[in-house]
Amino acid sequence: MSRRNLRARTIAPLLCVGAIAMVVTSGGHPAGFRSMALSGAHSSSATDPGADAARALPIGTASSETGLVPSGTASEVTPPADESVPAPTGAAPPSAPASPTTSAGSHVGTTAGASTAPASPTAGTPHTNSLATPAGSPAYRQAANSAFRLDVRNAPLDPSSPARLARLQALLQSTPTKSAGMNTRAWNSTVLTVPPGTPTVDVAFGSCPYAAHPDFFSGRGIFLRVPMPTNATPGLGGDGGMSIYDPAAGKLWEFWKAAKVNGRWTACWGGRIDDVSTNRGYFDGPFGSAASSLVNAAGMVTLAEARAGVIPHAMTIALPQTKRGVWVWPAQRTDGRDTHPDAIPEGTRMRLDPTVDVESLPMSRLGKALARAAQTHGMLVANVSEGVVLIGESGQLAIQAGRPDPWLAIYDASKYETGGTVLNGFPWSRIQFVQDGWGR
Repeated sequence: MSRRNLRARTIAPLLCVGAIAMVVTSGGHPAGFRSMALSGAHSSSATDPGADAARALPIGTASSETGLVPSGTASEVTPPADESVPAPTGAAPPSAPASPTTSAGSHVGTTAGASTAPASPTAGTPHTNSLATPAGSPAYRQAANSAFRLDVRNAPLDPSSPARLARLQALLQSTPTKSAGMNTRAWNSTVLTVPPGTPTVDVAFGSCPYAAHPDFFSGRGIFLRVPMPTNATPGLGGDGGMSIYDPAAGKLWEFWKAAKVNGRWTACWGGRIDDVSTNRGYFDGPFGSAASSLVNAAGMVTLAEARAGVIPHAMTIALPQTKRGVWVWPAQRTDGRDTHPDAIPEGTRMRLDPTVDVESLPMSRLGKALARAAQTHGMLVANVSEGVVLIGESGQLAIQAGRPDPWLAIYDASKYETGGTVLNGFPWSRIQFVQDGWGR
């Protein structure tokens, strides 16, 4: 199978009563980069298959896989045997998972744990008048002390900052375009802001080759009574990312591999935050849809922010490799496998040197807004990807309503700008790494 037509697959430990290992399989798409999720499982990667791919710009990549490893646990995986993709530097040896699959990385039609999902009386079909709206700025009501709201301009630097910068530059050079971008067309998430009284549904566990976490359907009941708007839609790409924000209840759900199957909503992993106004920007331990358990909606660039040119929070960033088995606050876990001495842990915060004159940079209006946010609030490493990428809110709500992708009106058309080129001119050599755990 060629590198430009790959199905991203992941293997991660099994979290369920009496089980200890599992295999996760994630669908890719043409012109995509191979992604891997490890030790906690979220992964990433593939190009924007819309405007970016049409211009043959294989950057603007990242995706996410489910988080399946409790805090403090690590696992290792390698690419499936049928995919001719070299493992990254520092790749761990293959593990031998015991999982409900026919072979390593292959899907099965049913899943252990799938039968635990109770039947939903609404069968995933909410009231026709319950329409979600896109995210605001920020995407939801974040706590004042959220890890994403901190001003990092005067934060102390980590002693490893110079070495990590060298590693970051090496990772940039390892990408096909030796550049960075932002996912706006695919491999991102929709954010559905639901109105009060939106009818709820029970989200079923999808056809996933591993067992559901017990707290999905008992205990915390994360998958139960989810307010589901009529126009609900996940982001494009194999991840099926979808965030649901209920301002009236102060709750936020995030799902991985969300899909509507035979009239019923399903997902393969996720998490719920019960009071977003006090949450610091991450899910409890194996939950959420990002490898690090950081909230996707907290670090994405929303459409409203991109239009305004003001991004009042830290941005999440995905890297081709992150440190194996190690994460730092605010991350709660990792899918890293990099054993390089200067490997960058998930949860690491980097910033653009505050002395850089952003207005003089050869970047577009949106590019400069991204640079200003990188100076003020920084970028938090959230996932493993095959590219160096930021994440933008999916425009699928507008697209499914018959309107153009809203990002097309935000990019600088005179520069033929896309998610693959919006970071052209960004001074990566002036990146600094904030002290590990700062702000905790």
